[in-house]
Amino acid sequence: MENINIKNFSGWVFCRSTRGSYDVLCSTPRSFEFKPGATLLHGAIDTGAWAISYALSVKLKKIGRSQAVLDEQMLQISVDDQLSSLKEVQKHACYLDTTFKLFRSRVAVKTLIERGLKFSKAAITAEELRSLFEITQCRFKRRLSRVGNEHFRCMAAIGYAWGLDVFCFPWMSAKMVSYYQNNIFAVLKVLSSLGKIAIFPTEYCFEPEPVDSMFCASYYF
Repeated sequence: MENINIKNFSGWVFCRSTRGSYDVLCSTPRSFEFKPGATLLHGAIDTGAWAISYALSVKLKKIGRSQAVLDEQMLQISVDDQLSSLKEVQKHACYLDTTFKLFRSRVAVKTLIERGLKFSKAAITAEELRSLFEITQCRFKRRLSRVGNEHFRCMAAIGYAWGLDVFCFPWMSAKMVSYYQNNIFAVLKVLSSLGKIAIFPTEYCFEPEPVDSMFCASYYF
């Protein structure tokens, strides 16, 4: 996947992660272009940063009394310069949170990766993926709920094994990024090196030099 172009994205989305949920409003229509590499979406939790990351990777549906409301008449999506849709992008996207359907299994990370490689027929072994994402041997043999702060590494490796192309993080507060920092940045670098699209919504304020070296594009909300 070489590019995703989004035009006139607006509305609100009920976004969820293991750390909480929020009704995220994107009141002003926004346009984005995502290419291989990491893209920064910078803004507070109540801006549209999380909404776009969530909408691209998770099937929007009613949860309780909340329902995603997007202006689909205005919304335009193209993938590799061909007209597309949110549903089509979602087929190729991975939401890096354990609420995502791919991560609900109770089997070991290694087993999920092996199943994915068998499905995608990727020319890489499970051990090579473990080494690439720098997952420790002991956590590689555990299920996701027991891998501690390596869970972003593990989820990204699983998503890659299953042949997914777009990796969307949940919104991260400054405190979260400070805690997971090395694990998050390592994942962004590996995904970029593999030619994947990574989307990172956060309120964390990076210094100019790390932003320039880590992200191929930045959007501010």
